[in-house]
Amino acid sequence: MFRNPSRLSAIALLAISVVAFSGCAKIPSDSNSADQYVPLPLEIDEIDSSKLVPTEDRRNCLKTPSLETAGKHSETPMVGSGVYGTYDWAAGKTNGGQIWKTRLSYSHSNLAQVRIAPTFTKIGNVGNQAKLAKKVNAIAYVNGDFFHLRGTNLLYSAMVEENDFVYSPVEPSPIVGVVETAANEHTGLQGISHISSNGKKILTQGLNLQFLEPNSIGAYNSYKTNVGLPSISYVVTVSDGVVTSSKSTTDFKPPTNPGDYVFVAAGSAAERLSVLKVGDSIEYVKPVKAKTTKFLRTEISPSGTVTLPNGKSFSIRAINDRTANITVGAVLFTSKLYPTTSKLSATVVTDLDGVITKIYKNGKSLRVGSKEKVLQVGFRSADLVRGLKVGSKLQIDNSYQIKKDLPLYSAFGNRENLIINSVVTAQCSPSHEDIRPRNAIGWNENGDVWFATTTMGVRNSADVFNRFRLGGSTVHQLAKWLKEMGATQAIMLDGGGSTTMYVQTPEAKYKRVDLPPSEWVRTVPQGITMLHR
Repeated sequence: MFRNPSRLSAIALLAISVVAFSGCAKIPSDSNSADQYVPLPLEIDEIDSSKLVPTEDRRNCLKTPSLETAGKHSETPMVGSGVYGTYDWAAGKTNGGQIWKTRLSYSHSNLAQVRIAPTFTKIGNVGNQAKLAKKVNAIAYVNGDFFHLRGTNLLYSAMVEENDFVYSPVEPSPIVGVVETAANEHTGLQGISHISSNGKKILTQGLNLQFLEPNSIGAYNSYKTNVGLPSISYVVTVSDGVVTSSKSTTDFKPPTNPGDYVFVAAGSAAERLSVLKVGDSIEYVKPVKAKTTKFLRTEISPSGTVTLPNGKSFSIRAINDRTANITVGAVLFTSKLYPTTSKLSATVVTDLDGVITKIYKNGKSLRVGSKEKVLQVGFRSADLVRGLKVGSKLQIDNSYQIKKDLPLYSAFGNRENLIINSVVTAQCSPSHEDIRPRNAIGWNENGDVWFATTTMGVRNSADVFNRFRLGGSTVHQLAKWLKEMGATQAIMLDGGGSTTMYVQTPEAKYKRVDLPPSEWVRTVPQGITMLHR
């Protein structure tokens, strides 16, 4: 659940009209930035991009060679919808003569065809990254938010999973919110759809899609541009509801006349599409209720309440954060926590409906059962619950506050805006200019979305720690490469030794793309995934 504040102060409105550098967040020492503090990102919707200045216009950034200069480039269709690939440069070609090779790895799809969502272990624990990808049947995966390595393993920012606010520290945290919204014919509709002709139905994957699955049929009309067309082997053109051509070919363009269609087939689907002959009458039934994604860069904070049977209430200050040492209100814990809750002044255990099953008047650290919720209450609010009875019911409203009146399908941490409205704003501070593994997500208004990482691509004996924390690129270089691929917006995720990219193979296994599959992989609490719609 979410809550939208009724209004913003004049100061807050001014703050979100420009790129602010006053808010700061501490970054762990083992991350892809050695800076102790970096600016918090703001909600981009209200930034006047005409006032933004590319970082390289005001700072001396390490030069970024074009993707065309890479010594090797490979690209492979991704399971589901999309492609993945790598660009490889020889040692010294991207980093001013240093010994490191550079590999840029990417997974590319379209938001009309994939959903973006976090995958995670129990909160406070870490897990195998390939298993995190497999847990949600991801078609592509990268590691996620910064976290307290070798400590609590808690994430730095809040997290929403399938509309459920599952984790939050006390303080507002910077996030990328994933908002599911109705798709349109410009960016593509994926879903149940078909061609009707001669009393038969021919199923299609959807309308105006950028990527076709193997052995699938796609439909295209005049809303689709020539940008982002799939590889195909058979084409049927239709004008005024009548087939005008039906032939094997690998080349096609969307129609220019409203109402006309072009149907294309990939792989063995050509046989099904070829039954349509010149002169046949057809009708096309489009997908309905198709979805796509909007990204919202903003801050999120808990705003939930616990209402008692007598009508009194107190606030929920944090969710599943064992380090939250509050005096007023409560910390809400769920079964997604590992291993046990903190202990505050009073503890209340309820079932999932809010019915009280246990009360510990002086507080107790507990393991949360699968059908339980636990409230750890601060000392200034503890007397409100000490007189409650087992069997009475609490109204537990676990909601959040963001600046936009939009429900979040999911949300995960964002440490820095790399591209805002096509302007590369990635920093070129000394630590950002270190050649290290980096990790980012980019997207554009056409619905394209990229996961991108940079590493050395191979084992190098000079990496004495043998944990792949060296080699890769600068932060600014990764941003520039994302822009060259087509991204107009991008954010940075955790990098350094956590940097990892997996893609699903046709055998439902996971292939590591950024480094050889035999190499070490750090256990982490969270990954970010592309999920097939």
